[in-house]
Amino acid sequence: PHDDAAPPPAASPGATPGAPALVASPAPADPAPAAAAAPKAVAPLPQALRGFRLVAHDSLPRARVDALVQQLQQIPPPPLALHKLVSAEFLEAARPSALAELIMAEAQIAARLLATVNSPRYGLRKPVGSVVQAVSLLGLNTVRSLCLQHLLHNSFGSPGAAQRQRLDRLLRASTLSSELCGRLATRLDLAEPGALVTQAVLCHLGPLATTVLLQPDSPAWGPHPSLLARLQAEQQALGQGAGEVGALLMQAWSLPASIVQEVRDVDSVLVTPAHLVDPRRAPRLGLCYLGTRLGDRLTQGSLADLAGWATADPAGAAEDADPDFGHLASYLALPALAKLPAALQDTGLRDAIGALSH
Repeated sequence: PHDDAAPPPAASPGATPGAPALVASPAPADPAPAAAAAPKAVAPLPQALRGFRLVAHDSLPRARVDALVQQLQQIPPPPLALHKLVSAEFLEAARPSALAELIMAEAQIAARLLATVNSPRYGLRKPVGSVVQAVSLLGLNTVRSLCLQHLLHNSFGSPGAAQRQRLDRLLRASTLSSELCGRLATRLDLAEPGALVTQAVLCHLGPLATTVLLQPDSPAWGPHPSLLARLQAEQQALGQGAGEVGALLMQAWSLPASIVQEVRDVDSVLVTPAHLVDPRRAPRLGLCYLGTRLGDRLTQGSLADLAGWATADPAGAAEDADPDFGHLASYLALPALAKLPAALQDTGLRDAIGALSH
């Protein structure tokens, strides 16, 4: 269970200065001995990643952060249903009837959910007429993820065409990322796959929020070829990346501190090898990071399908290797993720994600 009162943990020795902490944060964890951590020998980093510093919002001048928070407070908070959907208590006792009752109280969200489920992407033979029916066909985690996405997007109203196009792209990326994380977590027998689905959805809240903060002609607007490129542009424009902006917004919305920290930690995988992470948390962080990166790239079209990533060597040691995956090999070496390459080759997974990509 989450400890909502837990303070953000201190950064570990050797972590990137200013980066969110990764070692002591409370989170759903898979029991694993310390020996399960990856070896401390780290392959040479891609040239583009060397010298990059991930900026934490609490390392910035207080006045600058306060000004940004004032802008974020203009974004209407989501209904209380969001807090219930992400709570540990709901995840532990989640039932289709409870989810249906919660969502049907939000008529607009329920209508959007059913419209999404009945779209060609899900390939259902007969139209779905209720949340309970949707759960029976697609699974509780998938339907809960879609509800979370629509609750978040509802806070951003009806902006201009450029903003709407960006929000729609982020919604597709969130759908793909959360579906990947949920399916892979289940296949790998990781604890609490529903919590990982929540984490993947909330990872996109920061980019959603920057849609309000940035101008469409800004270099930070995107899309970007990599997380590193996006963070560099965002830190230049806003002083911090979208993940930190998302953390500030979640705090403003009074989401549990433990959930905020878990989501905030995901981007830190970019600059943090697995041996610096609590070995109980490293597999979950590595999987969520990979799922969000793949979801983003599938949405942008820079990755045609899962087969394209699984057959490449994105974490190779060459200096021109993909910077987003410079540290990923250390996470993939963890015993809990040993079956991940085979899981990505699964035809059923590829077909399901492929259908959602179009």
